[in-house]
Amino acid sequence: MQLIEHGFIEGMRFFGDLFEEGRCQLPQMFAASRIVESGISAFTSLPAGSKNGMCCFGNIVAEV
Repeated sequence: MQLIEHGFIEGMRFFGDLFEEGRCQLPQMFAASRIVESGISAFTSLPAGSKNGMCCFGNIVAEV
């Protein structure tokens, strides 16, 4: 949850600020949004648990 809140959400906030300042175009906002959606869906599809409390997804390890 911290990765989503402090990583993905902060990244979208950063792009939103750039967009408001006119330093980012709408296509970049859509691309960032798709990346965030993909990242969040990857983490929400992790198994509910494992024997050692850790789940691996590619090269990402999440504590559950």
